[in-house]
Amino acid sequence: MVGNSIFLKKYRWTFNFIKKNIRYINPSIADSLYGLCMAQLYFSKKDYEKALLYLNKIQNKESEFYKSYKFLLAKVFFEQNNFELAGSNLASLKKYVKSNRKLPGYVKDQINIFVKYFTQLLRIKTNGGKNKDVKIIALRKNLEKER
Repeated sequence: MVGNSIFLKKYRWTFNFIKKNIRYINPSIADSLYGLCMAQLYFSKKDYEKALLYLNKIQNKESEFYKSYKFLLAKVFFEQNNFELAGSNLASLKKYVKSNRKLPGYVKDQINIFVKYFTQLLRIKTNGGKNKDVKIIALRKNLEKER
């Protein structure tokens, strides 16, 4: 619901929905889910500092939270042109996949694909030379083929 309303740019509605309905969530994950939803909302509004604030409040680092947290964190760092931290974040995701044998296969696949393409995007942005836009378009096409 939150993802769809953000996609539709219904930011005020999304904010109110999160505030109103978080009380119905299991208390053991409510704070982390609230932080993740608010971080997604502020990221979509291009308020990266607030997105980081909410990301830093996430306590629950179980596989689905961790994956969503790390993906969004990488995107925030990228948008802030902090490519070094984005790369470090990707390295920790790779290590997480290798060290966590209990991760479901589909989660490993999602993380590996994200890391693969995000790493390539970082390379293009940092040493892509000429034709960065063309290289990004080609990268996007390759990603779409992989889906």
